[in-house]
Amino acid sequence: MIDVNKLKSIKMSLMKMNSNVDKKGLADYTKFSTASFTIPENFFEGSEEAKELRLRGLIGAMYVDLLNNLNFKEDSLGMWVDYNGVEFENALLLKTLKDMEDYGPEDVDALYEMFKMTVAE
Repeated sequence: MIDVNKLKSIKMSLMKMNSNVDKKGLADYTKFSTASFTIPENFFEGSEEAKELRLRGLIGAMYVDLLNNLNFKEDSLGMWVDYNGVEFENALLLKTLKDMEDYGPEDVDALYEMFKMTVAE
């Protein structure tokens, strides 16, 4: 379980993949638009369920903000998370996120699943 109180910031970018993924799992991207949020102290309060809902809402709002600037050249979403002073990063094709929503369990939240894949304790 991710301790949300260790989150320092979240950044997401709509990007275009410019290369194939290499043997190390890395690729080159061009960023088109970025949304970032620095987590203020005491942002996550209440029960664990309330904290998770707040995190899901934050990630969802950041993504909607990015979609408002969509220019249809993007094919990927990048995510950078500062967790306990360590920056984790991940990128997924937008098609993969859509497929997770369309073909995964009925209540899957693809953005939150991406977040959980990004942060490793």
